Amino acid sequence: MASDQQPSASIFGDHSTAVRPPLFSGYDSDRDPKSELNFIGCFNSNSSPKPLDIIPQGEQTETEDDFRDEASDGNRTKPGNEKKVSELDGDKREIRRRSMAEPMRRLGVGYALAPKKQESFIQVSLLNLARERGIDLVQIDTDKPLVEQGPFDCVLHKLCGEDWKKQLDEYSVKNPNVLIIDSPEAIERLHNRISMLEVATELEIETDTESFGIPKQIVIYDSETLLDPNTWGEGLKFPVIAKPLVADGSAKSHKMSLVFNQDGLNKLKPPIVLQEFVNHGGVIFKVYVVGDYVKCVKRKSLPDVSEEKLCSLEGSLSFSHVSNLTTLERNDDEYDKTMNLEDAEMPPQSFITDVARGLQRATKLHLFNFDVIRDTRIGNRYLVIDINYFPGYAKMPSYETVLTDFFWDVLNRKDTALHNLQFNSCEKGSRKLVGNRGCDCEGNEIENAIPV
Repeated sequence: MASDQQPSASIFGDHSTAVRPPLFSGYDSDRDPKSELNFIGCFNSNSSPKPLDIIPQGEQTETEDDFRDEASDGNRTKPGNEKKVSELDGDKREIRRRSMAEPMRRLGVGYALAPKKQESFIQVSLLNLARERGIDLVQIDTDKPLVEQGPFDCVLHKLCGEDWKKQLDEYSVKNPNVLIIDSPEAIERLHNRISMLEVATELEIETDTESFGIPKQIVIYDSETLLDPNTWGEGLKFPVIAKPLVADGSAKSHKMSLVFNQDGLNKLKPPIVLQEFVNHGGVIFKVYVVGDYVKCVKRKSLPDVSEEKLCSLEGSLSFSHVSNLTTLERNDDEYDKTMNLEDAEMPPQSFITDVARGLQRATKLHLFNFDVIRDTRIGNRYLVIDINYFPGYAKMPSYETVLTDFFWDVLNRKDTALHNLQFNSCEKGSRKLVGNRGCDCEGNEIENAIPV
């Protein structure tokens, strides 16, 4: 699963070419040009105009002296200009009246984040840029009731638990116009690795050249089934990737294994998800979504496993992230020679943007990323292997501009924000699709299900 903690540059050796999308301004082209290979896509290329009654800091409004100077302009008395002058005077008086009657209204974004996330995301550079745009980022005190804090125009959070969910519900009832980013119900769907990827199966991506899907996977709840591959079904065979069922961002949820044979199953503990390992050229594409903004980067991943090599491998290989190599693999000279990240072709931008838009609508989330691999057996087939809420945006070049533009945009078009979208229903024919309470998508309890 993708994580806030990004692998070091020494692992990737990435080079970058950044494209500044028209929706956002102030792209910092001086920021670490060797950080990543990427492209940037945008769903909507039209910038949102600034409302008349919100005057950013540093901008001047008309004064009495301005009107007095205009009145002495000889052009005002020229024949034919009387009507234009009258209309101009009316517009300026309206601007002046509104600026005097309605002082600049600043937008407040309250944030509630875990300490580690707050440390990486809430940087001085982000606070300052947001402040210049009339947006104040205010830390929410989680030791006090949320309803007693604010007022906020938006609540940005990455916390979980029934108590926090209840506080958000109470705050929303008291402040119905406040935007919650994002809905706890939408986030919870990504906390389960089966329901997480089920979202991707609901998408209908129209393309003549690329195909799209997810790897074969099952969830196993007991050791007896785990140790008997003949009962797995779904056409699964070694090697497989073993992942914890729960994907809540904890250290435990990141502990994964690449299992080469049956001996490698002995260290695993149910409940666990077994996902087919697909050879993908040792490259993973990480796609970051911030509202309408989409950015795809490529990074080194686990190396391919040939049939010949599989016969000589034993047990399993542990790792914390698919884009993190173990020390053994990092020092593999043969792998470094055969894996050149620069030679890896990026997926078509329009295709990735369509997938991102589809996942955004299906998940009803503003902030997330997803990992994609390209099946080397079918060069134009792409598989989504992981989706993560509120990833480590601070590692993105110019993330301050991207997030500030997002806050401005979403707070000035709440009537069209994603919270008006409806959840897509689960497919009834899905195999062992479970929720975090051991229920299927229709709310029925599953026998022997383990709540997560």
